[in-house]
Amino acid sequence: MFFKERNVWLLTSLCVLSVCTLGIVQSHSREISSIPKTRDSAASVIEAKLVSPTQTVPDVVLVSLLPTGFEPSEVIHPAEKFLFGVNNRSGLDDLRFQLTDERGRQLGEKQMVREKIWRKLIEPKPGRYVLRVVGHPSWLCQVVITP
Repeated sequence: MFFKERNVWLLTSLCVLSVCTLGIVQSHSREISSIPKTRDSAASVIEAKLVSPTQTVPDVVLVSLLPTGFEPSEVIHPAEKFLFGVNNRSGLDDLRFQLTDERGRQLGEKQMVREKIWRKLIEPKPGRYVLRVVGHPSWLCQVVITP
């Protein structure tokens, strides 16, 4: 008799547990189904928050430093904000970059130690600039900013 009562109690407990589990699974599936299913819709919501209607996404200008020098060796861009990037593909790990204006005045310097990529958002004034690598006089990149 004890075993029959115990089996009934176990069976009842198992049924109650199954019903509770089923209810939890169903409620979670309703929550999940309310989430947008496409990545595009989620991405467009994020982009809308990051870029306002009056804000424009800046251009990206990349130059690569190869063992033979900069590629391209000249960059022309209008006088507006843009992301300027240097990819170090020279094989060297310790480089110092200098930016000078057309009169030779140093405007900035960047030391890259074991870095292969450098990016900076800039908004230069119209003029001619030279990006050079200290110790490598032939490695030059002309940067022309037009009005």
